[in-house]
Amino acid sequence: MLSNSLEKIKFTIPSCREIIYVRQFQNPSFYQAIGILLLKLIARFVRNKSISSNLCASLQELKNETINYRPLYEEYVTYYFKLIDFTSKNDNEVAALQAINALIPIGDFLQWVSAAIKAILITINKDKDYIISGLENNENFYENRITLFTSLTSKLKIAIKLYYFDKEPDQFYPNKIGAYPFMHILYNEVNSNGLNFNTFIEIYTDELHKLETSNLISIIQLQTDPFSYSNGNFVRVIKDSDVTISALLLDKILTEIIKINNELPLNILQRIQGLAEKCEDVAKLPSLDRILRKKSTENLETSIKCGVCSEFKMMKEFPSSKCRSCNVCIECRLDSLNQCKLCYKNFNRDEKEYFKNFKN
Repeated sequence: MLSNSLEKIKFTIPSCREIIYVRQFQNPSFYQAIGILLLKLIARFVRNKSISSNLCASLQELKNETINYRPLYEEYVTYYFKLIDFTSKNDNEVAALQAINALIPIGDFLQWVSAAIKAILITINKDKDYIISGLENNENFYENRITLFTSLTSKLKIAIKLYYFDKEPDQFYPNKIGAYPFMHILYNEVNSNGLNFNTFIEIYTDELHKLETSNLISIIQLQTDPFSYSNGNFVRVIKDSDVTISALLLDKILTEIIKINNELPLNILQRIQGLAEKCEDVAKLPSLDRILRKKSTENLETSIKCGVCSEFKMMKEFPSSKCRSCNVCIECRLDSLNQCKLCYKNFNRDEKEYFKNFKN
């Protein structure tokens, strides 16, 4: 049997070899694991104030509701929300995560966290008598796991991956398409494997472990698995490969590049425009729309696709015309001087002369 000292211990499971460490909790392990992992989700995103603030706001909405619904738990709930506030104000995720780990073995810390989470879960599920009965009696966590985890993801706007020792994991996430902070938790359904039977356990993959020891992981990396979960559509971003990325994350990456460079490098823009031709999700990316609509005041050259020959060419190769919505390069204009091949507008003599002399 592994140690019950609440320390992080090296361990892996057959169903998921990327798990390298576990931390077991005392019973009721469900409340303790959820309480600690929620604090760690906040700590994980302290450099991304948008995600951290959204998660804290979702939790704060529950504070008064929980205290009003279960007033006997007010002291515990108030204590837990002080922990949330303390964690969210830290600007370094490593320090924030290590502070949580340091608190775990101290005195009645886990008992207070457990009581607060119990009250919060009862409040979230107050319209389900059979769920409340199990929560009140600290039982049936596994039997009610689908309802419990679904209610958490819906209320807090997070995603949860529930691992098992001997079978494939379950995933829970909000119905709305988006990217969500990703909680990882193990339920041990197997006896005599060295883990406490029928308990919920904190797990670490290599990436999750690195985050508690180094803040070299970028903000963009924090928006990918295993730190974040996206239920949006995925697109292949590298030709002839199996590398995929969510359209939502692709938009965020492009936005960051634009912020730094004030534009998209030509090779990236051409690649994204090619993807946009094949994928509606890419074509609708706000970042792509912004960069294509942007009129540079510094004469920065942007690649545009000709509506006739379908080739990507520099902006300077597109003469202006009265059919302004038609993107037609000079070669295609010269190939049809009398009429636009897209909108069939007839050109007058002056326009024809303008096209003839465009490159001179």
